[in-house]
Amino acid sequence: MIKKIEQSVSKIKILRVCAYVRVSTDSPDQLDSFQAQKKHYQSLIQANPSWTFVGIYSDEGISGTKTDRRFGLKEMMADARSGKIDLILAKSLSRFARNTVDTLTLIRELTKLGVFVRFEKENIDTSSLESELILSIVASLAEDESRSTSQNIKWSIEKKFKNGTYLPGYLPYGYCYVDNEIKVVPKEAEIVHTIYQLSINGKGSFRIAKELNQQSIPSPRNRAWSDSTILGILKNEFYTGDLLCQKTYTDEHFRRHRNQGEKAQYLIKNHHPAIVNDTLFNQAQKRIEARRKTKNQRNKTYPFTGMLRCAKCGANLKRRIHYSGEYSSIHWTCSEHLKSKDHCTQPSIAEQKIQWAFLTMLNKLMFASEQILSPLLELKAEEVEQKAEEKINELQMYLQDIAGQLQATDELKGKGLLNEKNFQKVKAELLQEHLRKTNELETLRKTRKKTHEKQAALEDLFLLAKKKESITDFDEDIWERFIDSAEVYERTTIIFYLKCGLILKEAL
Repeated sequence: MIKKIEQSVSKIKILRVCAYVRVSTDSPDQLDSFQAQKKHYQSLIQANPSWTFVGIYSDEGISGTKTDRRFGLKEMMADARSGKIDLILAKSLSRFARNTVDTLTLIRELTKLGVFVRFEKENIDTSSLESELILSIVASLAEDESRSTSQNIKWSIEKKFKNGTYLPGYLPYGYCYVDNEIKVVPKEAEIVHTIYQLSINGKGSFRIAKELNQQSIPSPRNRAWSDSTILGILKNEFYTGDLLCQKTYTDEHFRRHRNQGEKAQYLIKNHHPAIVNDTLFNQAQKRIEARRKTKNQRNKTYPFTGMLRCAKCGANLKRRIHYSGEYSSIHWTCSEHLKSKDHCTQPSIAEQKIQWAFLTMLNKLMFASEQILSPLLELKAEEVEQKAEEKINELQMYLQDIAGQLQATDELKGKGLLNEKNFQKVKAELLQEHLRKTNELETLRKTRKKTHEKQAALEDLFLLAKKKESITDFDEDIWERFIDSAEVYERTTIIFYLKCGLILKEAL
């Protein structure tokens, strides 16, 4: 006889359940959706007798790609680590995070904590996953969707750049929006003008900030003025009435970078009312540059500073003056040796020996330039023009091929010739390969840029060598022009690392 023993209600575990909701913009439609999501999950959790409602964690007007700015998500993770949560409900992976790495990192940490996540749209429950494969595939697709949306937004913004109708989301100090038009804030504009006048009169950004703080003048964010805030105002061409678009850009991993020529920029002249004229702005730039050069000269008092390394321990050599009766001499000593002889036994080197070794090396190179530099110059040029260019073209064609495969995969899925499981797997593999090759292409371009810089330095050295004139006196300008660094071995040998890529040894 079989007797059924009913489950005891008291033994049913009551789960502590919360929900995470997010919208990425502040538009009315998105905010309505935001409130609806919160209401939906609160009702859903409270209606389940096996669940205890912990709360709703939310982020409003924050992109899913920026996990570091999502304070609702951070609060939820903190409560999960404190043992306050058993289960998290979320609408979809795209609401949780649109970066595959972030998604998997969060899920793995939560799983280790014994906290699981249910994604409503994808019907994924992390408590029942035997592997991370399907999660990583769906997360990759969510990231791809975000990238596609980002590309559409970028295209729309770039179109506005080109036709001069772009309006920045954030306006600098001194400006505000009135009926969707950029207007000058008179009181703030007076302060901006004062900052420029103080700058061209010779005051540095630190002193200007100090004076404004002493006068209790409100800063852009009602905090104390700082030298970086002052410099930001002085260097911003926006105050001349012009708008320089795309000073920064976001890569395919949603990381923001300063645009140093990687992307096209658009300068829209007379875009909005000016606070300072071009003359005042240019005068301020000259003052800033003059102060920067003066500061650099103070920081780098001697030509060898920061350029000499100890071959034994790798530490920098520091300048020291040795006295012997009425006489003194300049030596360069390993910084670790100065702390303790036990740290490094490298003895100090007389500066005059380093100078003479440099002159000897340079004169040898000059008089053997036809045998050493000419062949090297031809070889370098050939490498730049052929090998790097061929590899870049090869990678670009390969990336185009992957893009074609992605499109073909979508078409096969649309025609019903590829089921959902295989579609997601193939697409995830293609996206991973595309990412790997894109990173390889970026690395190659950077290497190519460095090679071009070495090529320019080599050509410069060859021009000096063609003069065939022996250099008898140490010249700081020539040292800084051609030497990247030098490594000292005991008191016998020094190795010079030239900016053109040559590595040359000389006796001390």
